[in-house]
Amino acid sequence: MLMRLILPLLFLIISFDSNAQSVPIGQWQDHLTYSNVPFVSLANGKAYAASESGLFSVEPSENSISRLSTINGLSNIKATALGSATESAPLFVGYEDGVIDVVTGNSISPLIDIKRSNIIGNKQVNHFNFYSNEICFVSTGFGILQYDLVKNEIKETFLIGANGSYLFVNSTTVFEGALWAATDSGIYSALISDDLFDPSSWTKDLRLNDSITTYDNIISYQNTLLVNRYQEGFRKDELLLYNGTTWEPILAETKESFRAIKVFGDLLIIANSTSIEVYKNGDFTNQFQRLFAVDEASILPRSVTYSSEGHIWTGTSGKGLIRSRNPFDNDQYLIPGPVSTKAFGLNYSFDEIYVSGGGNSDIQVRTNTRAEVSKFDGTTWTLFSEATINEFDSIEDILNTSFNPLIPTQFAAASMNNGLIICDNASVKIIYDVNNSPLESLGGSGATFVTGVQYDANGNLWISNSIANSPLKVLTAEGQWISFASNTGVPETTNQILVTSNNQVWQIRPGKGIYILGHNGTIDNFDDDDLLVLQEGSGNGKLASNDVTAMAEDTDGNVWVGTNIGMTVFYNAANILSESSFDGSEVLITQDGQTQVLFENQFITDIVVDPANRKWFSTRGAGVYLMSADGTQELAHFTAENSPLYSNNVNSLAILPKTGEVFIATEQGIISYRGEAINGNEGLEDLLVFPNPVPPNYNGTVGISGLTNNAEVIISDVGGSVVQRLTSNGGQAVWNLLNQNGVLVQNGVYLVYVVSEDGDQKAVSKVLVER
Repeated sequence: MLMRLILPLLFLIISFDSNAQSVPIGQWQDHLTYSNVPFVSLANGKAYAASESGLFSVEPSENSISRLSTINGLSNIKATALGSATESAPLFVGYEDGVIDVVTGNSISPLIDIKRSNIIGNKQVNHFNFYSNEICFVSTGFGILQYDLVKNEIKETFLIGANGSYLFVNSTTVFEGALWAATDSGIYSALISDDLFDPSSWTKDLRLNDSITTYDNIISYQNTLLVNRYQEGFRKDELLLYNGTTWEPILAETKESFRAIKVFGDLLIIANSTSIEVYKNGDFTNQFQRLFAVDEASILPRSVTYSSEGHIWTGTSGKGLIRSRNPFDNDQYLIPGPVSTKAFGLNYSFDEIYVSGGGNSDIQVRTNTRAEVSKFDGTTWTLFSEATINEFDSIEDILNTSFNPLIPTQFAAASMNNGLIICDNASVKIIYDVNNSPLESLGGSGATFVTGVQYDANGNLWISNSIANSPLKVLTAEGQWISFASNTGVPETTNQILVTSNNQVWQIRPGKGIYILGHNGTIDNFDDDDLLVLQEGSGNGKLASNDVTAMAEDTDGNVWVGTNIGMTVFYNAANILSESSFDGSEVLITQDGQTQVLFENQFITDIVVDPANRKWFSTRGAGVYLMSADGTQELAHFTAENSPLYSNNVNSLAILPKTGEVFIATEQGIISYRGEAINGNEGLEDLLVFPNPVPPNYNGTVGISGLTNNAEVIISDVGGSVVQRLTSNGGQAVWNLLNQNGVLVQNGVYLVYVVSEDGDQKAVSKVLVER
């Protein structure tokens, strides 16, 4: 069977020097999961597919894919409905919060009236019914809207429940002069000629034996009415036909799950659990077309539509979007991405980002999430899940990972149920739990809670074993297990681990602060160990709270600690075990002329340090902050309101220091922002200016990379007049194309002079600015 795999093409195409990174400095890139496609629609001359966490379109004539997300104007990333009046008409996109985006060509116009309305209840947009050139009936979580397609506004709201109560409407259709609605509580209808605004115009069809059941898809076809009676579970639905008098089941030889039902002229297209079936002229005894496999691999349809060319477009579970001309000629459109939108923890290693898809609550209750790890090397995603690794089928709640510095192909994963998992390349090497290691189980239940893992520079793996008598353990590079008993004598709850540059081991103990071990280089000798517990209160460590949520060591050896109500810094942390006073410090900032404590009463979820020693903080409810190296200046603050960030609830952060790309794990998935700080070089031989030339109407910045740390960069015109002076952040400086007076520079060639911080190294390049 012939199949073509179409490679993805970004929605925004920007030309760069061949050695430059694909994402410009200061720009965003989504890292969503596009493999599961519950909605498909043809509009604007394209095919659109809404995945569980993003939207993309296919240009059929070019076989190219374009992403659409919050980065290029969508209001959200998870659509709950797609629709269009015709294949060339605008696309309507509905969301859970009631917002509707109208996509016309490359422009996106949001309608936010529903979201802002005073309706108390579910505002989700579920279906678009294009009744005429002027009217679209929109099914929502509270009723039906009449949308004026000419004026692009909501004209009426119909509350169809008893006495005008809210009712969750899944879809509508027009049949025999009446508007019919499939709801979570039966089938309702009202004559179009009646006052649809009046709840008394609507009647419930009591001829159905179970009229309180959920009906999700309703459609008129060949002078009949079809509706799907939804039953939770696999292959339990029932398709019913109404001929104007009675309801009768059809296609009932075997039970099915009917995912979608569409009409195209005299054709009826049905997406069921394992195939797409097309019937013609109301004859349900013979299939006009059928699609059940692509390239001899079965498909699991979730949505379907039919084109005027006779092509079937199918949204699938796990295989993206498929176009079928005939059973032997198919195209698959799949954008690579992580296993799912679950992104609890991010970790960095060897220019790779690891995504952990498990999770636990603030009170350390696990989420029972099937094991997921996704690895991204800047270009390619490698997926570790039950679909790719047999052992992952029985593993749950992976919270974080750590790479082995001695074996780059190997990483450890902490499971808050199954213990410690060691993976090598794309396979599981070994799983350690209570049965084959000193790891302790939860109350003898067999559930082994590992909540944190961290390799040190010598290849020793430090492990948080939660609710254990020995909550800190280490698996040495030589394969020896060593356990460190609880300093309190009772089982301790644990969380993340931080191994500092001088090999101190900092372990979070939720509600009890931080436990610090200094083993003085002799892991197996307890006699010379130094121990310290940091908690709230002067003289005890002066943590902002005992509920510690994040830790990070900066390049100056200071440890920054985030909590559920603020932040504390431990300066010169290498000496904390030998000093009589070990209290941390607050950071004071000046804002609006007033001195304030940095992040006071703010829930900090993660902290990372970029190559310029600046600090990135993720929060619950306030997005992401970039602060100066000392934390006293706010350099950037990204929220869902002022940036493409999907949500202000951010779980975790990680940075690829080679490119400066900051990965942000939100509750809705991963997005990245390319920052300006990258690792510094030892020399200036790799000096690179990009983009070069700077194209006309370019609104971005110019990156100057391949620099040493804190290098001075002087930009001049060809006459030698200084245009701008910069200092590199790590190994990169960024020019905003302004001169020292804040004026945009003119067309021409500009020289870039670079001098290392010590003055011993120099380099020069040039850049052409086109206007």
